Amino acid sequence: MAGMMDIGLSGLMAFQQALNTTSNNIVNANTPGYSRQRVMLTPETPTPYGDTYVGNGVALQAITRSYDSFLFEQVVQSRSLYHRQETLYSLSSQIDSLLASEDAGVTPVLDRFFASTQDVANDPTSIASRQTMIGEAESLVSRFQTLYAQFARQRDSTNAQIGEMVEEVNLYTARIADLNTSIAKANAGTGSAPNELLDQRDQMIDSLASLLDVNTSTQTDGSINISVGSGQMLVVGGNSLQLEARSNPYDRNRTEVGYVGSDPQINISSQLTGGALGGVLEFRRDVLEPAMNALGRTAIGITEAVNAQHRLGMDLNGELGGDFFTPLSGRALGHASNTGDASITVGFDDIQGLTESDYRLERTSSGYLLTRLSDDTQTDLSALGFPSSSVTVDGLELSLDSGSMAVGDTFLLQPTRIAAGLMGVEITDPTTIAAAVPLSATAGASNSGSGAVSGISVSDIAQLPLSAGNGPITLTYRDDTGGGSPGFVVTDSSGVIDILDYDPTTDRNGKGFTLAAPFDGITLQMSGAPTDGDTFLLADTAAGSGDNGNILQLSDLETLATMGSGSETFHDSYAALVSEVATTTSQAALNESAQKVLLQQAEDARAAKSGVNLDEEAANLLRYQQAYQAAAQVISTANEMFQTLIGAMGR
Repeated sequence: MAGMMDIGLSGLMAFQQALNTTSNNIVNANTPGYSRQRVMLTPETPTPYGDTYVGNGVALQAITRSYDSFLFEQVVQSRSLYHRQETLYSLSSQIDSLLASEDAGVTPVLDRFFASTQDVANDPTSIASRQTMIGEAESLVSRFQTLYAQFARQRDSTNAQIGEMVEEVNLYTARIADLNTSIAKANAGTGSAPNELLDQRDQMIDSLASLLDVNTSTQTDGSINISVGSGQMLVVGGNSLQLEARSNPYDRNRTEVGYVGSDPQINISSQLTGGALGGVLEFRRDVLEPAMNALGRTAIGITEAVNAQHRLGMDLNGELGGDFFTPLSGRALGHASNTGDASITVGFDDIQGLTESDYRLERTSSGYLLTRLSDDTQTDLSALGFPSSSVTVDGLELSLDSGSMAVGDTFLLQPTRIAAGLMGVEITDPTTIAAAVPLSATAGASNSGSGAVSGISVSDIAQLPLSAGNGPITLTYRDDTGGGSPGFVVTDSSGVIDILDYDPTTDRNGKGFTLAAPFDGITLQMSGAPTDGDTFLLADTAAGSGDNGNILQLSDLETLATMGSGSETFHDSYAALVSEVATTTSQAALNESAQKVLLQQAEDARAAKSGVNLDEEAANLLRYQQAYQAAAQVISTANEMFQTLIGAMGR
C-alpha cells in the first residue's frame, strides 16, 4: 500500500504546483512584462519488478516561462526605433511650426522692410518715410531675435531633457545590474531559472530601450551585459556604469553624455542613436543647431549687404553713411583643456561664400589646421599666412586677436550660431539714412552740347568725400584727346588722371565708365552729344539732397542673389531653412507611423508566445483540479485497501 500511497502523494504535490502555477498566470494576466509559466511534469524513476518496471508516480521537473529571445529582441529594437522617431518628430514639428508661421516667420517682416526702402526712394527727404524704414528695420531685427530666443529655449529644454533621461537610464541600468546578481545567485543555488526575476529584468531592458538603442549579450551565469553604440558598456554582470550629463568642453550651453568619473573629454553622445534620448540628440544635431546656424547666416547676409551698401551713400546731413544694422561677428570657443591664451576673431569677408557649418581650428605640431565640420574639409591656415596675418576661408575672415595657441589647443568656431540673437539696428536718427549717392554731377554753365552724366554709383569710399582729398573731379570733352580720338579728359587738383574714350556718333545712347585709380570705385554713364570744351563737375553731394541713387541700390538687394555662391537671395536663404526643417519633420512623421506599426506587430508576436490566455488557463485550472482530485482518490483507495488488509489480519 505504501507504493500506491507514494504515487498518489506525488500526484497531489505535482498537481498542487500545477494549480499554483495556473493561478499565478491568471492573476498576472495584466502584469506588464509577465511571461506565462508552464509546469513540466516527468515520471518518477520506476522500480524494477521482475522482468519489468513499476512506476513510482510523477515529479515536478521545472516551471518554465513561455519565452522567445528573438521575439523579445524584436520588441526591444522596435521600441527603441519608435521612441527615437516619435521624439524627433515631436521636437522637429515645433521648429517647423515656428519657422513656417506667417505671424512668426521672417518673410513678412523682410518684405515690409524692403517695401519701406522703396518708400524712402520715392521721397528721399521725407522724415516720415525714413522713420518708417527704421521702424520696419527694428521689426525685422525683433523677428530674428525672437526666433533665436525660441531656438535658445528649445536648446535649453533639450539640455534639460538629456539630463532627465540620463538619470532614468542610470535607474534602469542599476536595477538590471541588481537583477543580474540575483539571477546569477539563483541559477547557482538551485539550477532552476528564477522566472519572475527574468521577467523583471526583461521589463527593465524593454524600458531602457525606450531611451537608448541597447545591445545585449547573455553570459553563462544567466546575467546579461548591455552596451550601446560601438560597444560602450552600460551593464557588465552585477555592475552598472553610470552616465552623467555635463557641459561640452567648448560650449557650456551644450549638454553632452559621458561616464561618471571619466576623463571630461570622453563624450559618448554620438554613440547614443536610439530611443527617446537618441531622438533628442538627433534633433539637436540635425535640426535645431543647423536651423540656428541657417537663421544666423541669413541675419549675417542681410546685415553685411545692407551695411555695405548704406556705407556707400550720403545722408541728409551731408555725411557718408555708417552701419545701418549692428555689425555681427562669429564666435570662437576654446576647449577647456587649452593651455594657450589665444583670442580668435571670426569676421566676414564675403557672404556669398558663407556656409552654415561650424569649424574646428587646431594648432598641430606642424601649423594651424581648419576643419569644416559639415564635411571634414581641411584647410592649412599656415600656408595662407595665419596667424601672422588674417586669412579668408569660406567667406570668413579669421585672425589671431591676441595671445598664442599652444600645440594641441583647439577652438570651435561658430560663425553663424548666435548671429540672429545679436542682430540690431544702429540707425536711430532718420536724417542719417544714407539715401543719396555721395557724388553728384553738374554740367558746366557754358556747355553747348547735349551731353549728360547719369547713373553715378560708388563701390569704394576710400577717396570720399572729395572735398577732403584732390576733388572735385572735372570731365572735359575734347574732339581730340590726343591721338585723334574724341572723349573726356578727367582731372582733379593734381592734374590729368584719366582719358575716357567717347564718340557722340556711336555712344550717344549711353556708355558706362569706371574712373581710374585712385577713383576706381566710381562709375558713371555718359550720354548725348557734348561739344568740344563742355565740362562736367563731380563733387560731393550737398546736404539735404533729394537724390535716391543709393537707397534704390539698397532696395534692389531684396532680389539680388547675394548669398549661396551668388545663387540665393535673402528670401531664398530663409526659404531653404524652412524647407529643410519641413522635410525633416515630414520624414520623421512617416517614420514614426511606420515604426509604430512595426512595434505593435512585434508586441503582438511576443504576446502570442508569452502572454496569458485566460481561456486556456481556465481550462488548465479545471484539468489540474480534476487530476488533483483523482490523485486524492488514489490515496483514499490505498487507505481503504490498507484498512481492509488490517481488518482481515485482525480476524
